Amino acid sequence: MVIRRYYKYLLAIVILVFLVINFRRLLVEPAQHTLIINEFAASNGGSLTDEDGDKSDWIELYNCNPFPVNLANWSLTDDPDQPDKWIFPDIVLPAGEYLVIFASGKDRVNHTNFKLNAQGGYLGLFQPTSRRYLDLSTIVYPPQSAGISYGRLNEHSAYFDIPTPGRANNEASAWLGLTPPVEFGVSRGFFEQPFTVTLVAATPDTVIYYTANGSEPTPRTGQRYANPISITRTTLLRAMAVQPKRKPSASVTHSYIFIADVLKQPQTPPGFPATWGTHAQDMVVKANDTLYAAGTPAIADYEMDPDIVDDPEYHDLLVEGLQTIPSLSIVTDLDAFTDLYSNPRERGVEWERPVSAEWIDPDGDDFQINAGLRIQGGTGRFEYVPKHSFRLFFRGEYGAPQLDFPLFPDSPVTQFNTLILRGGANRSYAGNKDARPRKTAYTRDEWLRRSQIEMSGSGSRGTFVHLYLNGLYWGLYNVVERPDAAFAASYFGGDKKNWHAHNHDGPISGDSTRVYALGEFMLENEHGGFGDPQNYALLQEYLDVEAFADYVILNWYAGNQDWDTSNWYALVKNPAGKVRFFVWDAEHTWTKGALHSPLAADKPAPRSGHHRRIGALGRCPLRKAGELRTMAKRAAQRHRADDRQRGQNDRLAAGRWLLPAFRPACLFPARRHCLARLPADNDRSPGRNLLHYQRLRPPRSLHRRDCAQRHLIQHAACHHPNNPHQSAYPFEGRMVGAGRSDFLY
Repeated sequence: MVIRRYYKYLLAIVILVFLVINFRRLLVEPAQHTLIINEFAASNGGSLTDEDGDKSDWIELYNCNPFPVNLANWSLTDDPDQPDKWIFPDIVLPAGEYLVIFASGKDRVNHTNFKLNAQGGYLGLFQPTSRRYLDLSTIVYPPQSAGISYGRLNEHSAYFDIPTPGRANNEASAWLGLTPPVEFGVSRGFFEQPFTVTLVAATPDTVIYYTANGSEPTPRTGQRYANPISITRTTLLRAMAVQPKRKPSASVTHSYIFIADVLKQPQTPPGFPATWGTHAQDMVVKANDTLYAAGTPAIADYEMDPDIVDDPEYHDLLVEGLQTIPSLSIVTDLDAFTDLYSNPRERGVEWERPVSAEWIDPDGDDFQINAGLRIQGGTGRFEYVPKHSFRLFFRGEYGAPQLDFPLFPDSPVTQFNTLILRGGANRSYAGNKDARPRKTAYTRDEWLRRSQIEMSGSGSRGTFVHLYLNGLYWGLYNVVERPDAAFAASYFGGDKKNWHAHNHDGPISGDSTRVYALGEFMLENEHGGFGDPQNYALLQEYLDVEAFADYVILNWYAGNQDWDTSNWYALVKNPAGKVRFFVWDAEHTWTKGALHSPLAADKPAPRSGHHRRIGALGRCPLRKAGELRTMAKRAAQRHRADDRQRGQNDRLAAGRWLLPAFRPACLFPARRHCLARLPADNDRSPGRNLLHYQRLRPPRSLHRRDCAQRHLIQHAACHHPNNPHQSAYPFEGRMVGAGRSDFLY
């Protein structure tokens, strides 16, 4: 009996200790829980920002229980095969309360290690048990739209126009789903004969509204679709759909471009403004002493110059040139177009306008995406330039958060946040304020960027398109990647938040400490300091010297006159990455040979302006550091090709891809912008002014090549260490590519 009583007491003590230790867990974690994923935003339009100020995706949980729940070791996941993907810390969610977790990918307190897929996906909340994770609340959700949330509405799921993170869902703003987009019976493209288009809705109770003038269709602004639409001329057909109890669809755009309309494009197209604001400053055109006085109207220019339209010698070539390269059609409300073109010097998101962008490739795939558009560039913003550069933005607020398309066939990257549409500025027909079309050269910048990729394996890719604005032909444009943080993350890995992007105007994003430190270090060692092995070793910690040698040699070889204190991009991965430079806006190249030495060998680095100082790194390190000097020599040798090796090691012949399709395409920018800018007494013959791009200019290019070789020998410090007169870089062969000037003009 004594022994039995002893064991009873011992058992009671064990139970009591267990209850004391686990009282809190038993109190807040009963056997049955009712926790739900109540609402989330997979394309956050700004309903909530995190502590970093980012518009991160978010997930809201709600505790339906009359008691608190400890979330320690619970999990959230976007992968049903990995239920414990992100584990909650020790957080107690009170009864009847909400908890918001950011799905940011930042993997810290209240931040998951994954992001939500706006195109649709899976989201699960799991409760831990002794054996496995039990599925408590999961959602397989459809595609999401920017600025709206998705969550529970009674026993159903719904979209909410008014997101309410941390509060009860706004039932009054709920939609049971998204209306499917309108389908078009005829796809976008080029046409010669009239046709009809049928618009198709997903269900019989869907109503379609459309416009044919480029404006955004809505039930208020659009025409209700009833019968097939007749298309007899260039038409910008946009349509959206409305379905009961569902969110209206996004608009879909198809541009139907009639070749005859392009060839006969008038100076006064219906609905377009006759002026684009006023000139902000006085500007004199030297060729005919024309003054654009400040405050005077900037006369709009739309006409496709008619001089050779009816000439049988060129008509067929013009038609061919229209479709030898892809076209990009940008469509927007006419008021938005007028705002941009009347205020070309304005910058920032407040001067961004919603547009539709369509890729039309007669020989390949196409796409249409809703996006944002701004004016881009520096000199090209002047009012006398009728052909501005642009920048496209792809964000969730317009629809898809990114463009997903294989825009550059040789690139592993197919997703883009932004694209630059380079108009050519003062190296295009439209941008030559002195009306000298011989300066026109669309390919110089593209050539240098492609050459950098060939030389060092990375660089900003580009391609050429015909651009249409609201159905009007606007010119030949170069579609280019912007070397920013998203670009760096795509090509080099990591999160874009860890990358710092910098250019000649200053920091773009991220922590700039490392780039500024490199600039200061360069200044401190300007006079021979890099000859010290310790200083050079430290330089290597901050700078990718091999890629830098390629970058500098390329700019030297091309005779870049508008560099090094301007026109460059730099990227570095924090906290301890190496700075890497990228070629940018290299239009002022291959011009005057020895008259313009780009090396600036004897010029000191700028004493003021961090950005100018950083860009001028090439002025001294290659001349002072022995190892870097040797690397420059090896880089130059690596990228040259003698006559026997041409075709195999020709790293600088990156422009020869251009000729077959590009030459016919060049006729259109000539006709669109060249003749109207020539003085009255200029020779306006088509052979001279429209087809001059076919002229070869070997004397100047060969002279430029010879000058480049002398500069590399004399100024890149590629000298024999014991004999300054003996070159350590014997040019037995020749660096080629740039000497083939037929594609440069």
